Parts: sequence; C-alpha cells; structure tokens
Amino acid sequence: MKKIFLKKINIVLTNDIIDDIISYKEQDHCLKTKMRKVIIMAFPVNAALLDSLVLAVVAKEDTYGYKITQDIRIAVDVSESTLYPVLRRLQKEDNLETYDREFQGRNRRYYRVTDKGKASLSLYREDWKLHRKKIEDILFTQGEENNINE
Repeated sequence: MKKIFLKKINIVLTNDIIDDIISYKEQDHCLKTKMRKVIIMAFPVNAALLDSLVLAVVAKEDTYGYKITQDIRIAVDVSESTLYPVLRRLQKEDNLETYDREFQGRNRRYYRVTDKGKASLSLYREDWKLHRKKIEDILFTQGEENNINE
C-alpha cells in the first residue's frame, strides 16, 4: 500500500487536478476531504493584503477571530496564529475596536471596524484596483495581439 504525503508548496491546484487526484485515490476519504479544502497560492501574502482582507471581512459585520480566519481562508491560506497578530496590530492602529459578548457561557471577543478602518479599507480597495489592473495588463494583454495572428 502506497501512502501519499501532502506537503504545502507554492503551486496552484485547479479543480481538474484535484478531481484527478481524488479519482485516483477515490477510496481514501481523508485525502478527498483534504484536497477539496486545499487553497494554495503561488503568490506571497503580505501584511497589506492581510490587513485589507481582515478589514473587508469585519466591515461586512462585527465578527470574532475564528470566523474571520475561516472567511479569509476562502481566498488565501492563513492560520489563526498568523491572523491574531494582524488583528492586534489593526486594533492598536485604531482600525479595529473590540468588545466581548457572551456565547455559550463564555466571552467571545468581537471585532468592529472603526471610522479610521473604513477609510483604510477604502484606500486598500483603490490601491488594489490599480495594482490589479497593472498586473493584468502585463499578464493578459501584452503580446496577445502577436499570438493571435500566428
């Protein structure tokens, strides 16, 4: 019996690749579950990107740390141990504020975006639009007209 060991690497796995792996190892439910949840980006996630994602998630609704992590994991691979220092820094910079609410007999810390945080998020969104356009211009448009005529 061969064992497959998955190591986190900087590679993008498309759904087709994941489906191929799953069909090859259909019997292994554990592998199937892990592969469906894999989100790996080839590009590094920097502090500004994490800040913008956190602010965007919390701007939608006041929420707590674990849920923020789960929401951000849809786009990038991030752990709670990575995210909590980001939350503390955003709070220290007055982009977020916290309050506690009882949940199942325990206090749960909730985060709320401040007015300064809303302004920061607005700047991040504008910067992202410009950055994204410049990157897409290079990745998707330069040289395409030459390839079409060939």
